[in-house]
Amino acid sequence: MGRTIASARWRLRATLLIGGVLLALVASFAVATQKRHIEDDLSTRARAALEERGITVEHVEFEGRDGVLRGAVASHGDRLAAVEIVSSLRGVRAVVDEMVVRNDPAPSPEDPQTTPRVVEPQIHDPPGSTT
Repeated sequence: MGRTIASARWRLRATLLIGGVLLALVASFAVATQKRHIEDDLSTRARAALEERGITVEHVEFEGRDGVLRGAVASHGDRLAAVEIVSSLRGVRAVVDEMVVRNDPAPSPEDPQTTPRVVEPQIHDPPGSTT
Protein backbone atom coordinates (compact mmCIF):
# COMPACT_ATOMS: atom_id res chain seq x y z
CA MET A 1 0.00 0.00 0.00
CA GLY A 2 2.92 2.36 0.70
CA ARG A 3 4.17 1.93 -2.85
CA THR A 4 0.75 2.76 -4.26
CA ILE A 5 0.57 6.05 -2.34
CA ALA A 6 4.14 6.97 -3.32
CA SER A 7 3.41 6.13 -6.94
CA ALA A 8 0.23 8.22 -6.90
CA ARG A 9 2.11 11.18 -5.40
CA TRP A 10 4.83 10.90 -8.04
CA ARG A 11 2.23 10.81 -10.84
CA LEU A 12 0.44 13.83 -9.33
CA ARG A 13 3.70 15.80 -9.12
CA ALA A 14 4.65 14.85 -12.69
CA THR A 15 1.19 15.85 -13.95
CA LEU A 16 1.35 19.20 -12.14
CA LEU A 17 4.86 19.86 -13.46
CA ILE A 18 3.88 19.06 -17.06
CA GLY A 19 0.72 21.16 -16.70
CA GLY A 20 2.74 24.09 -15.32
CA VAL A 21 5.23 23.91 -18.19
CA LEU A 22 2.42 23.79 -20.76
CA LEU A 23 0.66 26.73 -19.11
CA ALA A 24 3.90 28.75 -19.15
CA LEU A 25 4.39 28.01 -22.86
CA VAL A 26 0.84 29.09 -23.72
CA ALA A 27 1.21 32.28 -21.66
CA SER A 28 4.54 33.11 -23.33
CA PHE A 29 3.00 32.69 -26.77
CA ALA A 30 0.05 34.92 -25.84
CA VAL A 31 2.35 37.68 -24.53
CA ALA A 32 4.59 37.53 -27.60
CA THR A 33 1.57 37.72 -29.92
CA GLN A 34 0.10 40.68 -28.02
CA LYS A 35 3.46 42.50 -28.03
CA ARG A 36 3.71 42.16 -31.83
CA HIS A 37 0.16 43.49 -32.20
CA ILE A 38 0.98 46.54 -30.03
CA GLU A 39 4.18 47.26 -32.01
CA ASP A 40 2.34 46.99 -35.34
CA ASP A 41 -0.49 49.23 -34.12
CA LEU A 42 1.89 51.92 -32.82
CA SER A 43 3.99 51.83 -36.01
CA THR A 44 0.89 52.18 -38.20
CA ARG A 45 -0.54 55.04 -36.13
CA ALA A 46 2.85 56.82 -36.00
CA ARG A 47 3.32 56.63 -39.78
CA ALA A 48 -0.25 57.87 -40.36
CA ALA A 49 0.19 60.80 -37.95
CA LEU A 50 3.49 61.80 -39.59
CA GLU A 51 2.01 61.50 -43.08
CA GLU A 52 -0.99 63.60 -42.03
CA ARG A 53 1.42 66.39 -41.07
CA GLY A 54 3.45 65.98 -44.27
CA ILE A 55 6.57 64.68 -42.55
CA THR A 56 8.51 61.82 -44.11
CA VAL A 57 10.59 59.65 -41.78
CA GLU A 58 12.40 56.74 -43.44
CA HIS A 59 12.10 54.25 -40.57
CA VAL A 60 9.53 54.18 -37.77
CA GLU A 61 9.95 51.11 -35.57
CA PHE A 62 8.70 50.01 -32.17
CA GLU A 63 10.09 47.60 -29.62
CA GLY A 64 7.19 47.19 -27.25
CA ARG A 65 5.97 50.74 -26.60
CA ASP A 66 9.34 52.38 -27.29
CA GLY A 67 9.70 53.98 -30.73
CA VAL A 68 12.79 54.62 -32.82
CA LEU A 69 12.84 57.19 -35.63
CA ARG A 70 15.70 56.70 -38.13
CA GLY A 71 16.80 58.13 -41.42
CA ALA A 72 17.00 61.52 -43.10
CA VAL A 73 14.36 64.24 -42.75
CA ALA A 74 14.00 67.49 -44.73
CA SER A 75 14.67 69.98 -41.91
CA HIS A 76 15.40 70.45 -38.22
CA GLY A 77 11.77 71.52 -37.81
CA ASP A 78 10.58 68.22 -39.31
CA ARG A 79 12.92 66.34 -37.01
CA LEU A 80 11.59 68.03 -33.89
CA ALA A 81 7.97 67.77 -35.08
CA ALA A 82 8.35 64.04 -35.84
CA VAL A 83 9.56 63.32 -32.31
CA GLU A 84 6.77 65.43 -30.82
CA ILE A 85 4.07 63.80 -32.98
CA VAL A 86 5.14 60.22 -32.26
CA SER A 87 5.77 60.80 -28.55
CA SER A 88 2.27 62.29 -28.17
CA LEU A 89 0.51 59.17 -29.47
CA ARG A 90 -1.50 57.20 -26.91
CA GLY A 91 0.48 54.13 -25.83
CA VAL A 92 3.96 55.42 -26.67
CA ARG A 93 6.34 55.24 -23.70
CA ALA A 94 9.47 56.81 -25.26
CA VAL A 95 10.89 57.84 -28.63
CA VAL A 96 14.54 57.53 -29.62
CA ASP A 97 15.55 60.16 -32.18
CA GLU A 98 18.21 58.78 -34.55
CA MET A 99 17.28 61.01 -37.49
CA VAL A 100 19.58 63.30 -39.46
CA VAL A 101 18.73 66.34 -41.54
CA ARG A 102 19.29 65.97 -45.32
CA ASN A 103 21.91 68.24 -46.87
CA ASP A 104 23.03 69.38 -43.43
CA PRO A 105 26.71 70.36 -43.24
CA ALA A 106 28.92 67.75 -41.59
CA PRO A 107 27.91 67.92 -37.91
CA SER A 108 30.35 67.83 -35.04
CA PRO A 109 30.10 64.83 -32.67
CA GLU A 110 29.11 67.15 -29.81
CA ASP A 111 26.23 68.72 -31.75
CA PRO A 112 23.01 67.98 -29.78
CA GLN A 113 21.05 68.14 -33.05
CA THR A 114 22.85 65.00 -34.31
CA THR A 115 23.16 63.01 -31.10
CA PRO A 116 20.52 60.27 -30.68
CA ARG A 117 18.22 61.18 -27.84
CA VAL A 118 15.33 59.61 -25.98
CA VAL A 119 12.17 61.62 -25.53
CA GLU A 120 9.64 60.45 -22.97
CA PRO A 121 6.13 61.85 -23.37
CA GLN A 122 4.52 63.92 -20.66
CA ILE A 123 1.95 61.99 -18.64
CA HIS A 124 -1.37 63.79 -18.53
CA ASP A 125 -4.21 62.79 -16.24
CA PRO A 126 -7.44 61.97 -18.07
CA PRO A 127 -10.19 64.58 -17.85
CA GLY A 128 -12.22 64.28 -14.69
CA SER A 129 -9.56 62.40 -12.70
CA THR A 130 -8.46 63.59 -9.30
CA THR A 131 -4.91 63.15 -8.13
